Amino acid sequence: LDGVRREAPLLLTGERPELLELFPEFAWFRDVVFLWKMLLLPACDCPAEKNWRASDSLLRWRFQNERFEVHGFGSTKLTPEVKLSAKSGLLQGVLRWFGRYESDQKSLSQASASVLAGSSTELKTEDDVLFLKQLPSFNGALGQADSELLLTYLTAPYLRIPLLLSFFADRHRVSSLREPQVQAVLDAALFEPGQWQPSCDAARAPPDLVPASDRRHLATPTGLFFNELMRSPQPVLEAILCMLRVAVEKDVGRPDSSNEGLILYIVRLAVRVESYLLFIIQHGRRGAYLERSGASYEAAVRSLAGQEDSLLLEQLEAAHVLLRRELQGDVLRMLGGWLKYASKRQDRLLGEACRVHAHIALIFKNVPNEQLGVRDVSGFLAAQVFLNLNHRWLEDAGLGAATGSRQPDTFVAPRLGVGEVELFDAFEGRRSRIACWLREHGEHASLVLHGVEKAVTGGQRAKEDLSLTQEWSEHPRQKGDFCPRKQQPTEGWFAAQLGEAFRSWMLRVTQGMPGAGNRQVSVNLGQYGTKRDGLELLPTWAVCSGDYMEAFGRTDVHCVERESAANRVWKDVVGHEGYSVQRWTADDRRPEADSRAQAWLRGKVFRAADLDISEAWLQQVLEPVLAAMPALARLEFRLPGKVPSDPEAEVWLGAVVSGTDEAERPFQHVKEFRVQRHPPLVEVYNVLEHGRRHYRALVFSSDTAWSFHAPATSQLLLQNSRGAGWSIAAGDVAVDVRPTPSVIVRRRTSGRVGWQSHVPRRFLSGLLPDALLQRYRFWRCDNDRDKSGSAEKIIGDEINRGDHLTRVYILIEKASGGTAVARVERVALRRGASDAANLPPEQLEEDKELQPATLVNIRRGPLKLTHVLARLESLSHVLVWAGADGNSGVQKVELPRLRLSFTAERGRLHCDQHRGFWLSDSTCTDRVSRLLSQWGGGTVLLESQSGELRVLVSALAEPVRPAAGPAIDGFLPTQPVLRRGDQAWVANLSEGSRHYFYPVHLSGTFAFAPTQAASLYLLLCRFFTWHFAEASAMAATMTEISTSEERQLWDRLYLLASAPHHPDAAACCLRLALATAPYRSAHAAKWTPRWDTGHVLLEYVRKRHLLSAGCRLAPDEELQLLTSPQGYAAGSSPG
Repeated sequence: LDGVRREAPLLLTGERPELLELFPEFAWFRDVVFLWKMLLLPACDCPAEKNWRASDSLLRWRFQNERFEVHGFGSTKLTPEVKLSAKSGLLQGVLRWFGRYESDQKSLSQASASVLAGSSTELKTEDDVLFLKQLPSFNGALGQADSELLLTYLTAPYLRIPLLLSFFADRHRVSSLREPQVQAVLDAALFEPGQWQPSCDAARAPPDLVPASDRRHLATPTGLFFNELMRSPQPVLEAILCMLRVAVEKDVGRPDSSNEGLILYIVRLAVRVESYLLFIIQHGRRGAYLERSGASYEAAVRSLAGQEDSLLLEQLEAAHVLLRRELQGDVLRMLGGWLKYASKRQDRLLGEACRVHAHIALIFKNVPNEQLGVRDVSGFLAAQVFLNLNHRWLEDAGLGAATGSRQPDTFVAPRLGVGEVELFDAFEGRRSRIACWLREHGEHASLVLHGVEKAVTGGQRAKEDLSLTQEWSEHPRQKGDFCPRKQQPTEGWFAAQLGEAFRSWMLRVTQGMPGAGNRQVSVNLGQYGTKRDGLELLPTWAVCSGDYMEAFGRTDVHCVERESAANRVWKDVVGHEGYSVQRWTADDRRPEADSRAQAWLRGKVFRAADLDISEAWLQQVLEPVLAAMPALARLEFRLPGKVPSDPEAEVWLGAVVSGTDEAERPFQHVKEFRVQRHPPLVEVYNVLEHGRRHYRALVFSSDTAWSFHAPATSQLLLQNSRGAGWSIAAGDVAVDVRPTPSVIVRRRTSGRVGWQSHVPRRFLSGLLPDALLQRYRFWRCDNDRDKSGSAEKIIGDEINRGDHLTRVYILIEKASGGTAVARVERVALRRGASDAANLPPEQLEEDKELQPATLVNIRRGPLKLTHVLARLESLSHVLVWAGADGNSGVQKVELPRLRLSFTAERGRLHCDQHRGFWLSDSTCTDRVSRLLSQWGGGTVLLESQSGELRVLVSALAEPVRPAAGPAIDGFLPTQPVLRRGDQAWVANLSEGSRHYFYPVHLSGTFAFAPTQAASLYLLLCRFFTWHFAEASAMAATMTEISTSEERQLWDRLYLLASAPHHPDAAACCLRLALATAPYRSAHAAKWTPRWDTGHVLLEYVRKRHLLSAGCRLAPDEELQLLTSPQGYAAGSSPG
């Protein structure tokens, strides 16, 4: 016996297969119970939310260290609650785990008043609800009085069903059912079964005392809702009918209204109530729910109506007739009107049409088999076929996360509103009965199938009147499949012809007769057009691809298969002529086949010791980057040739990185480095395979101000080589570069251009400015090469239609040394015709009357202009355009992120937004230079004909101070580093505020701030640059803070001045405290950080003898602060 006891765990886990080979159902039962209990534990380590396959749910059991270990859903480890001990036998422990459920972490009821109120103690009575300090508002759907009443009803489970239905049947409260949280509460209150009553408790007498010691007398044997329908059905059914009528009244004739969710929920609720009602009727009359398993009505369910309850059954049948009449009357007509509306706008309302069809199928699922008619069969079958063609089943969570429409940890409601498993059950239960009905009613089958075809195709193939439809019949060799009789093959078609090979016979028979078309409805599969050329939604691999979403952006389009090969799948998009999608498998060729990697491996190994004096700049630029990025320091760099020594030199380096993929197969990928001497810049590119072509993708930049692309991840302050100062570096050099499948969107346009392939934005980042990549969508012309094959063209189409549409052409030509050069031209498009507004950008004609513009490479163009513009904006958002020949000088400068542009007129660049001012090209006086130094850089000076000066500053530039060094340098004034384009910073800017415009006084000694935000920005910059006298003088101009832009500037000022080391800085803080005291309020102090005014005052007193005359406080100001320092929290926002 001891030996058997030791081996028993291995028999249960299957590690010894003798038991499970004889009783495989034991393993199924074991796994089902485990998964069920796992899902009841919200605190357990459940599998991650993703699109799991059915095979992923197979569990792997193991017995180790006196404990069962269960693995499933990939590498997830799942563990039962019960741990075996030496005191309990194995069999006892297993039966205990499979039997009584002892966990304290049970799933919580959504109809629990305690859970909804967030109360730590159970709410048992109405008094408990009255003493709640805070009531749930359900996202504003219910007021405080209604919320209190709802929670009170939930404390009485036995009575809550009629109370809640009458509560929501009110015409004013029914609108609260728009909120999904309220819907969940009502569903739980109605359909959660509640406490179960065993037969022994049912025989007990009622309790002698009220309140009773427990609730066992209020338990039910079949659930609360069955109990309510058996005991008091009239209030329930009257409330449901009332809610249905209110839903119809709220209809506005289309599905995309604010009432859609409310109406469809009420329809679902009515159908589910009808399902319970019909179950009782069938149980009492025939016991039909048991017929499939071979049982009869004699196997009755305890407490449900039987044949002896004839009066109750008659009452329920009469109510069912009324409910069915309402559903198939006004409700069905309303949904039919929604379908007509959506069918005319299917390009944007396909999701709404799917939801309507799902609810129509739900309405027809309860029609008894003997009462099926033409409308019932047609509506139900059309809904099934439409959903199979236009809806992605069981993919809500995956699509939401992949397309970015939701956060990964948020709950996703079913897109159909109806549970998809519930629809599967309805379709499966009706399949055989509908096929039999079509065979038995041949005279109506054609009408039904024609209606299905019309619903699915939108009437494109069924424009004739219903009375003149073609006759449909069942396929002779495929039971359950129906097609027009004229398209059916004869019996001789299926016979093998003389000398015909088996492969040819199989293709001929399965693909159908030539010219027979694809008009076929399969009742078995619920599909229309079941042959290989049938329609289908774009596969998941396409719509979950970021490259596809960037190129096409729609998930509700259909496709047909064009080609399926070992490494490529090609599908044509239906309804968008010329577009197709390809999926290439990951490139699994051996590393030796990568010609690019082999070319770098043949290069010279880079060593700092091998550089001469003229080449030492390369190590000086690389050194701070390698120190900040240890992952790069471990790479072996290779040089393609000699290092240039001119002041504007740049060098490309390469490194080959080896690794293994998930299947432990070796692979190599190439990293390329662009190193620029002045200003110092290091850019890191990953070379990626995409559709069997290789592209560069910028992943890191050591200075985002001088790069054409600013990565949005992992920003850090980087101190460059000596004399170059600080910069904002960004990017991640450890990006995963394993070989992955690639998705390519192709299109075929009219004319001679031919096929074009979409080029994802990430493969052009760093090569073209971000301003171009954000405005245009780029397509590479596959067939547009010159006769020598050395030129390639890329076309950029506008992403968003505006008043002035343009198109960009990029002509790439091969140069010497294996390099390439590109010419970027922009042409205007013609929009004169009235119908041109509806044409896609690629079909618009070019305007030949306007000359094209050529993009100037600003990093190699006019250096003086480059340095001026770099003070105002990052080069990634600066576009400089020259004439068509590229040699006629700068014609246009665009700064789209700042909403600024400059046009060349008479040798000057005039600002288009500030008429009469141009970029100043004259030498500044000393006074103006000292004034500009107060901003610490980041300024551009504008000049007018009359000699007026204006200072232009970017509002997107967030001043940042580098970290203090180990020496006294951390306390000295520094030029601030400007972090441009931070999303949080830009989001707080006021509408239209992208730059500040400061008029300069004629004396050149000071400037005027036209707005409060501009004044705060200048004050912040003066703190950075230690212009404390000027900052102190600005204190009197401070007024109430009223916008988010002003608040974030004040918060940045607080961070800078919270620890003033300079005595003048302390004086400025105190003067600001006095100036803003009248505007401060208790409300502002709650959300705004504050520096310690007492600490600043102490710092001021200690260093009072070091104060400059311009910053020293007046005696009365000092006395005011000394007598009441706690009243002046300078860091609190004024207003």
